[in-house]
Amino acid sequence: TIMLTTHDMGDIEALCKRIILLDRGKIIYDGSLDKLKKRYVKTKIITVTYSKVKSRKMVEEGLKKVRVIKEKPGYIVMTVDIKKHQIKKIISDITKAVEINDLLVEEPELEEVIAEIYRQGKIK
Repeated sequence: TIMLTTHDMGDIEALCKRIILLDRGKIIYDGSLDKLKKRYVKTKIITVTYSKVKSRKMVEEGLKKVRVIKEKPGYIVMTVDIKKHQIKKIISDITKAVEINDLLVEEPELEEVIAEIYRQGKIK
């Protein structure tokens, strides 16, 4: 057994299967990193590079389901609330709306997830 004490989330993701979160000396989470992510990751980040718009109407409808972080012609970064919308449906809608060159789906950084847990003040 090795105990690692760190604030570096990259180290945690690379090395740890189990994590213990402390808040003011009290354990607020003790379990697997995967379970923590499944429980607390509420959004996914989708980055799309596209060459043309196939349906402006579908683009406008699709944007109602996401929060746009960055947008310029041929490029958009958005977050999707995965508790409200299925990623596969959002991707299907994107495919119908634009001609995709590249598409990337990511989870938020672990730092953001853990920061949100601490902001809440407790584990639900």
